[in-house]
Amino acid sequence: MISDALTPVIRTQGLTAHYRSLLALEDVTFTVRPGMRVGVIGPNGAGKSTMLRCLMGLIQPTRGEVEVLGRTPRRARRHVGFLPQRQEVDLTFPARVRDVVGMGRYPHRGPIGRTRPDDRDAVERAMAHVAIDHLASTPLSELSGGQQQRTFLARALAQDTDLLIMDEPYANVDATTCAMIDRVLISLRSAGRTAVVVDHQLDRVQERYDQVLVLNTVLHHDGTPDTATEASVLKRAYAGSALIIDGDQRVMPA
Repeated sequence: MISDALTPVIRTQGLTAHYRSLLALEDVTFTVRPGMRVGVIGPNGAGKSTMLRCLMGLIQPTRGEVEVLGRTPRRARRHVGFLPQRQEVDLTFPARVRDVVGMGRYPHRGPIGRTRPDDRDAVERAMAHVAIDHLASTPLSELSGGQQQRTFLARALAQDTDLLIMDEPYANVDATTCAMIDRVLISLRSAGRTAVVVDHQLDRVQERYDQVLVLNTVLHHDGTPDTATEASVLKRAYAGSALIIDGDQRVMPA
């Protein structure tokens, strides 16, 4: 599925959602154009993961509109790659790296689910893209945290979609894996693909993203990395959190 350059990849209007009985998002409106690297920042409990799940069709909004790739989130789901938080994945599942990455090809398989040569090629390319091809036969449980994260990223890449959604991919991984994720974001942008990433590393926002959403239940700001990381914006969004303002009036977590 190829995105029309004139059609938004994501469009929300007045998105409001609850997580269990708690209000997680209120009246969130934004648009994402094709080929953008979009960072989503905000304090813990700000509704960031809930918003991603609304985009994936995993949570039904209380009210408002959500459109992904010109479709409802549920209808678009097979066309969206998703990297969940690593703690949400069963890391003891008895599978090898190649098997895990191969799960990304399920939406492309025919009625009988047979693996085809192009599926195998996509898996090999995805593993090579994140430098884990030498680990293809290694059980998932024997990998380091960074290698596990790269395996799940390869699974999302193997799906070969125009939109990749990632929930805190940089959390608790090594510098090599962080650099690898950075390179993947650049390659996606070069290919005209779109990435939406929840990120807590505020000091890296300006170099990683083209558009930044600052969220804390409501959308405090939608703009460039420069404007989104201004002290006045982040003070509002991170109210009650410990922050440090540097000499350039940027705000970072303490």
